[in-house]
Amino acid sequence: MPGWIEQVYLERVGWDHLEQLCNIDNRLPGTDGEKSAAKATERTFDEFDAVETVVETFDILRWEREKCRLSGIIDYSGFEAVALPRSPSTMASGPVIDLGYGMPSDFEEEAIENAIVLVRSDNSPDSSRTIHRREKYCRAVSGGAAGFIFQHHKSGCLPVTGSIGTDSSPIGKIPAVGTSKELGERLRRTNGQELELSVSCHTSYETSRNVHAVMGPDTEKEVIVVAHMDAHDICSGAVDNASGVATLVEIAAALNRRINELETQVRLVAVGAEEVGYVGSDHLADRMTDIKTVVNIDSVAARPSLQFMTNGFEPFGPAVNNVLDRTGTSGVIIEKQQPYSDHWPFVKRGIPGLAVTNTPPAGGRSWGHTPADTLDKVDQRCFVDHAIALTELIVEIANDEFKIDSKTPSEIAQLLVQDGAAAGLRAVDEWDFE
Repeated sequence: MPGWIEQVYLERVGWDHLEQLCNIDNRLPGTDGEKSAAKATERTFDEFDAVETVVETFDILRWEREKCRLSGIIDYSGFEAVALPRSPSTMASGPVIDLGYGMPSDFEEEAIENAIVLVRSDNSPDSSRTIHRREKYCRAVSGGAAGFIFQHHKSGCLPVTGSIGTDSSPIGKIPAVGTSKELGERLRRTNGQELELSVSCHTSYETSRNVHAVMGPDTEKEVIVVAHMDAHDICSGAVDNASGVATLVEIAAALNRRINELETQVRLVAVGAEEVGYVGSDHLADRMTDIKTVVNIDSVAARPSLQFMTNGFEPFGPAVNNVLDRTGTSGVIIEKQQPYSDHWPFVKRGIPGLAVTNTPPAGGRSWGHTPADTLDKVDQRCFVDHAIALTELIVEIANDEFKIDSKTPSEIAQLLVQDGAAAGLRAVDEWDFE
């Protein structure tokens, strides 16, 4: 066993950082908790001899929840209902209209004007693509709905959260609430009856941060590896995405021992404000030039198998397969576009981007974006194994022999149309192509 791998198993630097992030109460973008996560990550990066640490700041619209209430056919203000981040502070009323999975066809078949739309958080098994929460919300707004309720699809009295803001509308146009499966089923039984939905919240302009760890030779191009530090305020954000930042730390520790193997400079970046629209990574993509490739680590170490989304950049496939074979790691490669998470601001500009996450369980997202995303959901053996495999991958793509070309934005647009993802971006007014 190579010495660097033995040290990954023996040391706790990444796992200790994971625990530290999970002990921060609230890492929602713009909060003191997110700032604490950035400072902790900076201190940890500073421990490595081969790292140059850089911190950059950027403005962020902070959204802070206050109260949420459902009244009328039911009267509820308990823990199973939460305002969705970037919901406006307002009240709405109307009949509950159950749209099931909230597929595009569901919105086309039902009149929802002035109604409170209720949709599930998962997708129909018959759907050929993922219908994101923001797409469901924007389709409700476009249809004239008065309010939006997002029901978690997993049992356990766990309300689900997630931002509904977009680039063009950072604060949504109608109030939005996430509920547990059980409360959602109670509402579903009231289909057609009047409900009042009330959300109160506070917004202010604050500062978020990206924390860089620059390693290796000073080369013309860089390999950038990103993972977001922020998380939703109703949970520890252990899997999503303290696991990713802790993996970034573990990679930094491993590369610190393998620094002479790097043939391209590597920039590890713990980014802020992903949960409200990839703001930190978009800030980074706007300012970085001469990027060889980007690897995004978002929600790992919960299960043994990893999923690699190549976003249409074919050279990633053989490189990933080589690493999976060498390390004995379980993983699947998906060639389609994935226009969500922190790689996307780069990919939409034509920069090669690889998205790495856990292979999702049957039925889609499980504990993520709920109060149950806690440290016990991260498997320590998976964490170590994934860190080893991803370190190997970074070294491989930083090798001069790994060749990959950028694409033009029009080529990315064609791939989005081909993969069926264009409709979702257009629905949320984030089609950034002619």
